[in-house]
Amino acid sequence: MRFLIATALALTLGLPALAQEESLAKLGPNAVPVTADNGWLRNNPAPDYWAFNPFVKPQVTTSACSVAAITAALNGLSGLPAKSEDTVMTQQQLLDLTANADWAKLSAEGGDGVTFDQLVGFAKAALTARQMADYKVDAFHPAVADAEAGKTMRALLTANEASATDALLVYFNQGVVTGDWDGPHVALIGAYDATADRVLVLEVDQEWYIPLLDPGRGVAGRHAETRPRRSGRAGGADRRAGAYRQMTVSLADLGRVFGRIGLVSFGGPAAQIALMHRELVDSRRWLTEAEFLQALSFCMLLPGPEAMQLATWCGWKLQGLRGGLLAGLLFLGPGAVLVLGLAMAYAAWGQMPLTAALFVGVQAAVVVIVFEALLRVSRRALKTRAHWAIAGLAFLALFAFDLPFPLVLLAAAGAGALLGAAKPPADRPPPLPSPPGLWRQTLRTALIWTALWLLPLALLWLWPGGLLLQIGQYFAKLALLTFGGAYAVLAWMAQAVVADLGWLQPRQMIDALGLAETTPGPLILVTEFVAFLAAQQQGGMAYGMAAALLTLWVTFVPSFLFIFTAAPHLARLMAVPQLAAALAGITAAVVGVIANLGLWFAAHAAFGRVGHWSAGPLHLIAPDLSSLNPVSLGLSLLALWLLGRWHWGILPTLGLCALLSGGISLLAIA
Repeated sequence: MRFLIATALALTLGLPALAQEESLAKLGPNAVPVTADNGWLRNNPAPDYWAFNPFVKPQVTTSACSVAAITAALNGLSGLPAKSEDTVMTQQQLLDLTANADWAKLSAEGGDGVTFDQLVGFAKAALTARQMADYKVDAFHPAVADAEAGKTMRALLTANEASATDALLVYFNQGVVTGDWDGPHVALIGAYDATADRVLVLEVDQEWYIPLLDPGRGVAGRHAETRPRRSGRAGGADRRAGAYRQMTVSLADLGRVFGRIGLVSFGGPAAQIALMHRELVDSRRWLTEAEFLQALSFCMLLPGPEAMQLATWCGWKLQGLRGGLLAGLLFLGPGAVLVLGLAMAYAAWGQMPLTAALFVGVQAAVVVIVFEALLRVSRRALKTRAHWAIAGLAFLALFAFDLPFPLVLLAAAGAGALLGAAKPPADRPPPLPSPPGLWRQTLRTALIWTALWLLPLALLWLWPGGLLLQIGQYFAKLALLTFGGAYAVLAWMAQAVVADLGWLQPRQMIDALGLAETTPGPLILVTEFVAFLAAQQQGGMAYGMAAALLTLWVTFVPSFLFIFTAAPHLARLMAVPQLAAALAGITAAVVGVIANLGLWFAAHAAFGRVGHWSAGPLHLIAPDLSSLNPVSLGLSLLALWLLGRWHWGILPTLGLCALLSGGISLLAIA
């Protein structure tokens, strides 16, 4: 007699893309409640359904699906107690009987839920505690969800249907069956109709669902989501309607969303990351929290603008190469066009006060967006005391001691790896194999994008490019040195451009840096402004535009190179315990990084002059209190009220703050 636990390959149908405002269907497009289709049950023995369904009770917390499913399985295998004084075992009684503190903690309200390997371990512990020595726990956990795995799963379902002397639990992606959140879940299988290839799921999440039938044709093919089985936690999730779900995102929808993100991505990387998180994770549920944070941590390790790289990865994840290109270009494009236009206007007329005033209002609203995202990310990313400690230390290292950004990330990765080494082997996921030909494809991708990156420089070298070649070479080198984003390299670039290369005057460089802080897109777009002015002063507007376009190319093509080369390997890297643990440490540190950037940005938005105060190893920003901008402070409070109290959208809030700031500026001039 067996107690079998399997990763479900059968429940694999994705949901169609839905508009943000639309209500979600209770079930997936092919799932049917048993109340609407019970013909097969009435005409077939279905021993498991009759043995287990009477004992399936609602999970007692939103994280207790594993407890509810195992309790129902044990009660079904044991049957109704024979003596009048004996009761049916409850979920709490099972937890008390096993006396497993970890299981109790993971299954408590707000708990993380269980991994597949933990589920197997807890099932064994439950059988031991119930003294059911005649039963053993078998696990089916295929490394690859291929046709062979599907064939095996079908055989298990068929064998399980023969009698009620064994129980089959599945660990599956609930979202592709129910239309709710995209994450792992545990349930009992009540029946398998081999002719129609349908499974009956005895759902324990009975506040939301009842037993349902779902097609099992996916059993012969792919897995619904590798993500929940590898890194997710069954049951520990927000139960809001419309929480994370797997869907097909059209290229048009992707373009509309990233076009909007590109237009309002003011405030540097912290604000841009916050905006993408709000749009892609919170509002549209296109990505899970784990996916977003893992990708962000990975992008933090790469040279170049991490926010633009993250946008490219998100597009790639949702729509492959086309999606990555579209998302990256739309994230970059509006800012690049605006910077070029402002650079041309600056070359012709100098600074424009009204434009600067509009950007003051935008910055004031962005401050609130950054800290709103910081709160959301910290609640979801910092699950343990160790992660809180890493985040806090990362913040102090950057904010109070001004330590190098790469050093902070390396320390966080090391701490995460040490924590991972202490994790029991049973909690570590098995490695994911590489699909055939992946490394050959990776090499081809790297060669193509490297050739594209260097092609303009090769042409300028063959045809003497003069200043254009110098600009291209300098900014191509800079693209490989911007670890941690633009903040880590702007000061060095400013000194080189003014003192070493003599391209700009100090006042022009200061204006360029100020402009970069007030336009959408990556801060490293300041390189476009610098290149335009340097070339325009020598050869006119057309020469300046050529230099700006060349600089955009050599600065941002490497980001596409890094993402398209490395993205297909991220899931496999995350399945390597040491690397996954190191990246988890970086993810915790990212919370501290966002907090540091947020405070830095808030200080520069609210105060006209921000200096520094040092005492030994301490290096703190020191705003000049007399330079407080009451307009900026007031607009930030207004944005906080609009976003937090009235739940305004980002675009209306940014627009209103910009208009109010511009209007106040015009009144002051008048």
